[in-house]
Amino acid sequence: MLQKDKLTVDLPKIDYLEQDNTYTGSCGLFRYRIAPDKEKDPKVLTVGVYTDHCYEIEDEAGRVTKKDFEWSNDGVAEAEQWVAEEYEKFASHAWN
Repeated sequence: MLQKDKLTVDLPKIDYLEQDNTYTGSCGLFRYRIAPDKEKDPKVLTVGVYTDHCYEIEDEAGRVTKKDFEWSNDGVAEAEQWVAEEYEKFASHAWN
């Protein structure tokens, strides 16, 4: 949900991610992705925010900001807050 430069993010809870699922969302050009980190530790949630293109292209170009979170519903809640904060940074630059 979007309210004047603020994005409310509702990511799927840990039971969805335990099925090895990846979740993506967007608001205009701002995009985000949450997934188990298969390369480092599959019980770590890695969240990335990026713009413009698909995750793979942006990641290869080094344009994805990533952060790891605890594998729990509390970790998901922290990730939701972080994505919302990253959106606020994006919105303040994109619309000025």
